[in-house]
Amino acid sequence: MDNNSRKPNESLLLTWWRRARIFIASLLVAVALSACMDADNDPGPSPSASSETSASARVSPAPQSPTLSGGEQAAVRQALADYDTGDREVAKLQADPASALADAGELGRTLRSLFFSPAYSDQLRTIKELDDKGIHLEGASKIEWRVPTEVDLDSDAPQIELQQCLTLGTLKVLKGDEVIDQDESPKRQTVTMKPHFAGTTVDFWRVADLKGSGSC
Repeated sequence: MDNNSRKPNESLLLTWWRRARIFIASLLVAVALSACMDADNDPGPSPSASSETSASARVSPAPQSPTLSGGEQAAVRQALADYDTGDREVAKLQADPASALADAGELGRTLRSLFFSPAYSDQLRTIKELDDKGIHLEGASKIEWRVPTEVDLDSDAPQIELQQCLTLGTLKVLKGDEVIDQDESPKRQTVTMKPHFAGTTVDFWRVADLKGSGSC
């Protein structure tokens, strides 16, 4: 691959790290969003155990989580579960972006069920970018740590903010059968989640925003 073709792919990956995806996970996203599978539910062995160990060894400690009430802890558990569910769905879309885009109506319904704006628009744009460049994703990034840093359930606009540290894990970015080399340094991501209500009860949490927050 020549230098001119490599640069757009690297730029797309950096976009994914900032978004990311779990989704991609992610996902978001990043060449993909958001995303992110639970660190305790690793999707499979890394293609390079020594590389993954090296990346994990460079990870900084997780930030301190605030003291949470019982209700706040329950909300965080639900939000994390909903996040991981969404991330798995996004991973399927990013594994075959051409097929995902073939049914625009179904793709839109899937993404709307998982994301509020601006994350919804970011995820859709990422899938289109992957398809335009002939790129797809396999595997999943690894969540080294993930903690709630803000839990606000009492305001008129409740939200949960998470910070997580991602390493490459088993994630591969491919153009055809060619694996594109990626930056293996740990990436910090800030995830904002907002609730979807059924009447007065939260029935699930959606990702509203994914932002890259530097290294971790």
